[in-house]
Amino acid sequence: MKKVLVLSLVLVMALAGTAFAGINFGGEFTGEIKNGETRFMSGVHVNSVLKINISADGSEENSWSFEGKASLEDSEFKLGEYKLTLTDEYFDMYFWGNGKELSDKGTTLSLISAGKAASGHRARVVVDAIEPVTLTADYDTNVLYVFADANIAGYDAGLAYKRSGKPGLEDARNTVGVWGKAGIDMFTLQADLGATFLQKDEDAEGAGDDDKSLAFGYGAKVTAEVTDEVTVYAQYKGKQTGFDNDGWPVSELELNATYDDSSLKVAGTFTQDLNAKSNKVKAEAYYRFSDTLGYGDLFKSDKYFTNTAPAVGLVANLEDFSIKDVTLNVASPVVEDMVWARAMAKYAPEPGKDDEGKDVTVNHFEVGAYAHVKVTNKLTVEPSVEYKTKDSVIDLTGKASYLIGSSEDVALNLTVQKVMVAEDAEEATAKEVLKAGVTVKF
Repeated sequence: MKKVLVLSLVLVMALAGTAFAGINFGGEFTGEIKNGETRFMSGVHVNSVLKINISADGSEENSWSFEGKASLEDSEFKLGEYKLTLTDEYFDMYFWGNGKELSDKGTTLSLISAGKAASGHRARVVVDAIEPVTLTADYDTNVLYVFADANIAGYDAGLAYKRSGKPGLEDARNTVGVWGKAGIDMFTLQADLGATFLQKDEDAEGAGDDDKSLAFGYGAKVTAEVTDEVTVYAQYKGKQTGFDNDGWPVSELELNATYDDSSLKVAGTFTQDLNAKSNKVKAEAYYRFSDTLGYGDLFKSDKYFTNTAPAVGLVANLEDFSIKDVTLNVASPVVEDMVWARAMAKYAPEPGKDDEGKDVTVNHFEVGAYAHVKVTNKLTVEPSVEYKTKDSVIDLTGKASYLIGSSEDVALNLTVQKVMVAEDAEEATAKEVLKAGVTVKF
């Protein structure tokens, strides 16, 4: 796949020279004085990182565009995430990688699916010039996907093909699939069906049937919008031994009901693993006094202090009707446009042994308190404290950021952290962090 990267960069340079492209540079430089995280004043050293962002596109018809990131650290140059887009009246072509995301592409229930993220290097071609069919070819490391999708009279359907394995090897797997999706009144119907062509050795080790040459995967889902706020669905997924999708369940039934309006969201999901004869239940409830943030962003560490009103959320996970964990989150402005606070409490029991070796339930708790204080327009302070009963972890952290000048492009940053753990801690590690530096954005 290194050839894909080289081709991408060559195309960018060639197009930039011939199309008089507009090229924009930006980036960030961070210089830090930090310790070795064992003692506050031990192992102190200087570290610097330069990050560069580049974007470019064709000047006339915007027939191509490129965006990428690179970094220089410890005299080592690294190419970060990137994406090259080529746009034509007959097709679109994409090269992307190193953590960049494009979009998921797959059958309606993702029985055969090419994900959006690229940990390495990816390539995709989309041809939509043959109405009403759209063709997509996607290449990941040692995996080739081909999709043919069509929309006819409001109904969606398609064919899919997947070949996994190193090119030229006889044990590469081939999978074909069909899918369909239709909306009928308040119902949405979805179905996936696929088959993997088995090799003889897979046949012998799999189902044990010498005549078997195919392994099937299948799924169906019915969704009903009962009202504008209430949605329910029932879904079944299954596969035979040898089907080429490790993440697809052998036999699983899932039921869900969700109520969602501008201030309240309540959802419950029941999943029954019919093969393992076990089940999972997830119940969640959120209440927000403002719709400034979506329900998924209410308690994120880099989002909660942009909210304008209080919010609370409760999530409970059960396995075989026994509690796995329960988490409560609360976030709220304390002083308007100045102080925000967030708190978290989690309960997670797990099986263990007492001093006599008998089976007991060990109850673990985690609590955390966080604040975001905008002292002035230039100075921001973020103190936090976390406590975990497992390994008796106490984490005290303080962060401060001071803007230099009148813009937000240059900031002085300070981080002080002390993590204390029990002497016999099995998972946690004690540490002391002292880090000060400057960040310059350009």
